[in-house]
Amino acid sequence: MNIQRFNASSTRKALDKVRAELGGEARILSTVRTEAGVQVSAISGMDFVDDGTPLNDLLVTDGVNEITLGYLDRELKALREEIHSVLRDQLWQDVASKRPILSTLENRLMILGLGAPAIQRVMAQIDDSKSLNRAWSKALSVVGSSVRHIETSFREKTTRVVLGGTNGNRSTVLRQLMTDALSSNRSSTILCLSVSSDPSGALIEFCKSRRIKRVQANSGEDAKSYLRKFSGKKLIFIETNDLMPSLGLSDPIFDLFSHNDSSVDVIAMLTATEQSESLCKIMNHIDHLPVKGTVISGVSEAVTLGAILDACVLTEVPLFGVSNTNVPTIKRVTAGFVMNLAKKLARNKLKNSEFDAEQLTYAQVK
Repeated sequence: MNIQRFNASSTRKALDKVRAELGGEARILSTVRTEAGVQVSAISGMDFVDDGTPLNDLLVTDGVNEITLGYLDRELKALREEIHSVLRDQLWQDVASKRPILSTLENRLMILGLGAPAIQRVMAQIDDSKSLNRAWSKALSVVGSSVRHIETSFREKTTRVVLGGTNGNRSTVLRQLMTDALSSNRSSTILCLSVSSDPSGALIEFCKSRRIKRVQANSGEDAKSYLRKFSGKKLIFIETNDLMPSLGLSDPIFDLFSHNDSSVDVIAMLTATEQSESLCKIMNHIDHLPVKGTVISGVSEAVTLGAILDACVLTEVPLFGVSNTNVPTIKRVTAGFVMNLAKKLARNKLKNSEFDAEQLTYAQVK
């Protein structure tokens, strides 16, 4: 076999030499990078192997040459390494264009679950001249201070309206609020008013079992009539329909509220499994209402508290507590509890991501 070697400054130029010398049927045996550039070893397509079989018949199947495929495979791998190297350099340039501490803090806040708008608001309050640990402590402090925990008690002649979330979540919170109220009030002083087109069966059964009067209103005007009729009740709890942010101020739920009505406390539902954009949209939608506090639900199903933290940072809503379907009353929590839970979920998510990556690698190997 007459092996010929062709040297050039690049692979393309070496292949041009091969084609010029041996023709288009030439077979590439190897490609070696040298100090001068590239050395390509090739033979003519008409050469024969020792047993007399034409090399072209031995190596070509359906017009594809195995040696050529091997060569192409090596070239593709080399090209892929070059592309990855360029991308890594570009990524480093992007990161290096920011100050290292700020870049690290942004990454940590993203892992915690915060979105870009909330991160931007937090970072505006960070002094990156400090050490990384001090800057991170400050960032956590900024986020934590946005989770404003409030202590609230039942006032006489109070109407409590639960907005947001799902029908099931609202029903759970209403039952928990009434359970709490029954610890210091007689059932005869409490009224449950449903202004929902799909009233909760669990709430209906709860009122029956606790001997709490419940009435059904079919419209906002109907509800106001009931409120006037039962104005002597010490506490009134209202079950509503879903919010409709797309309707703006035309949302039928707003018909329940009178301007400057100090006897109404609004409890807003923040579901941990919702998207950040949805929660912020809800809070902005009811911004003009007398929101006494927020209740977080769906924590047991959540993989991150990022949406909750976003809502707290961007809308500065007060936190009333956490609702769990397995607990009869709302759990009063502190900002520290929320932050610790957010960090715990972030750590679990990172661990699961590492596990998924290991499983994927194993599957690829198999």
